[in-house]
Amino acid sequence: MDNQGKEFAAMLKSDPAIPLEASPDSRRLCQQIQVLAYHPLAAQYVLNILSSNHEMRDLLARPPVFDFDLLGQDTSPRLFVLDTYLLPLELSKVTRHLTVRCPGSKFLGLLPARGCDDEDLLRMLYLGLDGLVKISEGLEEELVTAVNAILAGGIWAPRRVLAEYVRQTDWLRSDQLLSRFSLTARESQVLQLALRHLSNKEIAGILGISERTVKFHVSNIFGKLQVDDRQSLPAAIGVTLGEPPSRNPVLVPLTHAIG
Repeated sequence: MDNQGKEFAAMLKSDPAIPLEASPDSRRLCQQIQVLAYHPLAAQYVLNILSSNHEMRDLLARPPVFDFDLLGQDTSPRLFVLDTYLLPLELSKVTRHLTVRCPGSKFLGLLPARGCDDEDLLRMLYLGLDGLVKISEGLEEELVTAVNAILAGGIWAPRRVLAEYVRQTDWLRSDQLLSRFSLTARESQVLQLALRHLSNKEIAGILGISERTVKFHVSNIFGKLQVDDRQSLPAAIGVTLGEPPSRNPVLVPLTHAIG
């Protein structure tokens, strides 16, 4: 085993990726597993790993796809396994494009072994990815486990990242947040998406409301949090709560969030 493989094995042992289970009513049926990679050899490699599992073999869409135009006319929900090395667009644009094209789909991102810190991984979860797997030694086993977890309605990510993701999203949905800022349930939803740097148009598409309605909610949120722009929202939450950033569940850095 080379040094990179040893580091990966040690990481899995000390901080393994774990699934976050979802309630049954939040699960969406993905009828296919679609590998989407822009290098044919990478696509075939991932396909070979998944096809070696007899339970997944029948779910795999063949051949793997290298381009959006090759997806065909089928709009049924799928689990997209994305090689993030050579995407033609920003990851957020890729997931939005595929979500519009195949509503109800889920996403698993294949990441480089090095170069993605915890903040990067957390951001990818906020962008809508349901699983994160680094390409390194042990990929064959972890990839199959992650796919199974996502198909069962869960989220797959390193323990410390998942813990922080749960803490932040729980806070943004909490009654405490609604009452302290006098936010409506819809305003809370819009705030969550605005904090993820989504545009009004994107928020409208996700929530199934008009862009004009989103602008109305954003204006109300600005007024209640006493800010003039989106960039001020995280700081406004910390100031309003009267807590320093190191204790604020939205602003706390990942390096300090989990011991």
